[in-house]
Amino acid sequence: MSESEETKWRLGTEPEEAEQDAAELSSEEDEKKEELQGTVQTKAEEIGGGGEGSLVTREEAVPAKPPRKRERVAKAERPTTKKEPDSNRNMEKIAKELERQANRLTRVEKAILPLQRSVNKIEKQTNTIKQIYAKVTQLQGQTRSTTKQGAQNKKGKKYTSRPKRKRSPSSR
Repeated sequence: MSESEETKWRLGTEPEEAEQDAAELSSEEDEKKEELQGTVQTKAEEIGGGGEGSLVTREEAVPAKPPRKRERVAKAERPTTKKEPDSNRNMEKIAKELERQANRLTRVEKAILPLQRSVNKIEKQTNTIKQIYAKVTQLQGQTRSTTKQGAQNKKGKKYTSRPKRKRSPSSR
């Protein structure tokens, strides 16, 4: 794509048409500037009189700027009264909040007391369960050792002589 084709594509028109449009816009702008100069000059003549020493008679001296909209003039400041924060009202709010929190704390304390008692009971129960378990394991060990000894005694008696039975008088 050549440069001229690219400019045509970008502008969407022929370059000659774009130049004509630009020329028309500049001529319209020039006309608007001249109109504005004329209105400014007539207003200046009305206000200043346009005498010999006046700058208004020269057209070159008049700027070609469009008239500005009137800027807002700041309103006269009213004496502002500072609103002081009502410290009493703030103190009342703080006092109410403290009272609410104190009430909550007393409710929590009341709920905690029974829980503490139950926790203490549970701790005692766990300690006794641990002690019972220790005793049970100790007794199990003792019973095992006694059963082993008893079994060994029985084995040992098998090999020794048996005591003789007394005969009953009827068998004689």
